[in-house]
Amino acid sequence: MRKKTIYWQWSAGGAIRVGKMKAVFWGKNPQWELYDISKDNNESNNLAQSKPEMLESMKKNWQDWRASTTP
Repeated sequence: MRKKTIYWQWSAGGAIRVGKMKAVFWGKNPQWELYDISKDNNESNNLAQSKPEMLESMKKNWQDWRASTTP
């Protein structure tokens, strides 16, 4: 399992991976999705509804990272 958090930003999307969890969004009005990629590497079982606190924490971390990398 990864020890460091990984962040992505591309076109109209972005993602964050913390341990086995990955949060991802795409589009101008993004709907974030959450996956346990240790059990769901195809990202087909969105856990956003069942783990809202985890998703919110990951979203905030991604937004903080993005703000720190934007001039």
